[in-house]
Amino acid sequence: MGILMRYFISLTSYVRFRTSRSVAATTFCQQTQHISKWFAFPLVALAAGLSLVRPCAATPFQWEYTGSLKTARFHHTATLLPDGRVLIAGGEDRYDALASAELYDPATGTWSDTASLSTARDSHTATLLPNGKVLVAGGRESIPVGSLASAELYDSATGTWSLTGNLNTARLFHTATLLPNGKVLVAGGRDAHFVELTSAELYDPATGTWSVTGSLNIPRKDHTATLLPSGMVLVTGGALRAKVPLASAELYDPGIVVATKVDGRAAPSTPKRTKSPSTFMRTSLTTAARSVIIPFATPLLVSA
Repeated sequence: MGILMRYFISLTSYVRFRTSRSVAATTFCQQTQHISKWFAFPLVALAAGLSLVRPCAATPFQWEYTGSLKTARFHHTATLLPDGRVLIAGGEDRYDALASAELYDPATGTWSDTASLSTARDSHTATLLPNGKVLVAGGRESIPVGSLASAELYDSATGTWSLTGNLNTARLFHTATLLPNGKVLVAGGRDAHFVELTSAELYDPATGTWSVTGSLNIPRKDHTATLLPSGMVLVTGGALRAKVPLASAELYDPGIVVATKVDGRAAPSTPKRTKSPSTFMRTSLTTAARSVIIPFATPLLVSA
């Protein structure tokens, strides 16, 4: 009898436990359904809104077509303007140099015509100046020979071109680098006689004139020029006649003060001078100091 009573009590407890779990589960489902009613509509609305948002036009890490240029061209320049548009200028088609220019609007993905260059040219350079204008320099007007000394300024506010001072040496396949002092360094390239150049020039936007500066150690065209944090310009590679590639590199000192901290200490009051400013020197440095550009006239190297 005692055994039967214990079995009955255990059975009753098990039934109560199962019943309570079932009731709890039912209550939880009902509560979940009730809560989901409150969140269902906002979540659907959010999903619909996200489906309309496109953070970028193209699929990440892939390319997507945008509006086509009005005129097919190559050997042209592209310059980002202060208002976000892109200026395309000159270049060549299969037979002739071009004077036409176009503007790309990223907001619409379309191109529009703007005023043409005063002189058709390709293989020139285009540099955005601190005043917002674009300096176009050199290039060639006739294909395959010839080179230009002329330069022009594009004013994005008026959409017009105006002539500025001529280069001292006509050239194409050169580089143009905006310096920290606002001047533009043009270096190397090729002249009208297919001769690679060592000469370099500086454009002063304040006067609209060019002045000769230190020459490259090696004549070169189709090279690169990069403004370094120290204020110097690194010129690398390029080619000689018959497309002989170059591995050499040079540094241009634009004539600025370079204040350098040594071992975390402040720069001393009596800095040491480096070599003459406005010259190119072959680079064979194994270490480079972190530098801060200070706009004065003579290069100084501060050491401990």
